[in-house]
Amino acid sequence: MYGQKERLLNFTEPRNNKVILTINRTTVKYFRLKVHIQLNIYLNFSEGLTMKNKIKNYDSDVQILKIRNKNAIEELLDDDNIAFEKISVAKNLEENFQTKRILKKAKDKGIKVETLKLSQMAVRRSGKTHEVIIGYIKPTNILRFEELLQRLEKEKKQPFFLLINRIDFDTNIGVIARTAFAAGINGLIYQGETERFLNDDSVHFSLGSIVRIPLVKQNIFEAIKKLKDRGIKTVALNMNGKNYTDTNLTGSLAIVIGEEKNGISRTVTEKCDEVLSIPIYNKIESLNVAICAAVLIYEKIRQENLCFK
Repeated sequence: MYGQKERLLNFTEPRNNKVILTINRTTVKYFRLKVHIQLNIYLNFSEGLTMKNKIKNYDSDVQILKIRNKNAIEELLDDDNIAFEKISVAKNLEENFQTKRILKKAKDKGIKVETLKLSQMAVRRSGKTHEVIIGYIKPTNILRFEELLQRLEKEKKQPFFLLINRIDFDTNIGVIARTAFAAGINGLIYQGETERFLNDDSVHFSLGSIVRIPLVKQNIFEAIKKLKDRGIKTVALNMNGKNYTDTNLTGSLAIVIGEEKNGISRTVTEKCDEVLSIPIYNKIESLNVAICAAVLIYEKIRQENLCFK
């Protein structure tokens, strides 16, 4: 006996504001018998809404995020592209100068503000510290890859991306996102579950920058192929590459980075145009991935600036 897994997803054409989503989940073969499991899901469409729009607007991975830092909350309030769901503030603690300024900005923008007892405020994962003020937002910066590329073409911007192969620590993700946003990178491309990449902690460590930079959820191999098809150079940062200062990083570019211990997988590096490294002169195993990303990002900017002098 053996099992053969199949995954097949089909949509019927919309008819009478309904569409059938067919999922062929599993096919099991037992000697000469073949059992096929099919699941039909009937989706009701509101009148005037097309199937294309329905699918595009649906993203089950996106969740409401908490902003736990006053500076980050204020920075995001100053960004008209960020939509707050609400702001919670601890009772009797709203008289702080910065807190009062935040609440005024929220009021001016029509954002709901609720006052709670300190004991009701969300607690950090350490379980020790209550927050005085918390902002709640639902990210709107997750785009389809093609949508981001079309936007850059329309705005006549030179593509500059960061592809994240395997990074697990929220601290590193947050620092990378803030550096990328500060440097003017056009987008972060990641694969896997969105909530592992975009969550309360990565928002905290990025001081909110991770919800301001375009994010694209995309298989890493598909992303590299799409970039190459558009003539965008891809460079991987790994231990066994050539010195990063010996490479021309000007022009359209995508930098691929991975976790510190295992780096980028061999199959990914083989797909990239070049493999680069940052020299290590003493006996240590590796450099922090967020630091490495910053070095390479700003080396590109340095080279671009030299070209215009």
